Amino acid sequence: MPYPTGMRFDQAVWQAMSVTERMGYTMACILDRARRFSEALRAAGVPHAVCGGLSVMAWVETRDPERARSTKDVDVLMRREDLPRAAEALAPHGFVLVEVNGIPMFLDGPDGTPKHAVHVVVANERTSRFSPD
Repeated sequence: MPYPTGMRFDQAVWQAMSVTERMGYTMACILDRARRFSEALRAAGVPHAVCGGLSVMAWVETRDPERARSTKDVDVLMRREDLPRAAEALAPHGFVLVEVNGIPMFLDGPDGTPKHAVHVVVANERTSRFSPD
C-alpha cells in the first residue's frame, strides 16, 4: 500500500487499520518524518546527521536487506549551537522544538508527542546523567 508524503502519525487512522497495515503505516510515517526533517535542514544549511536505529537500518539495507529491521523513532545528531537555527528552519514545516527530561526534540506538529518526535543527540554532550566519567 503506497503512502503519501508529508504524513504525520494519526492515531485514528492507525486504529482503523489491520495489524499488517499498521506496521507499514507506522514505518512510512517514521521514514517520512526523517525525510521532511532532513530536507528542511539541508535547505537551510544546518549540519546534522541521522543516527541511531534508522541509520543502522539504512546501512544494513544496503548490505543484506533480509537482515534489516525497523526502528521506532528518528534520532538526529546536531550541535547545541545549531538548535535555534534548526528550530527556525523547521517551524514552517510544522516541527516544534521542545526539551523533555533534558533531551531536545522536535515534535512533529503542534499536537505531536515525544513518542513521534525527532530526538536530538547533542554532539559532544553526554546523553545520560548515568554516563561514566
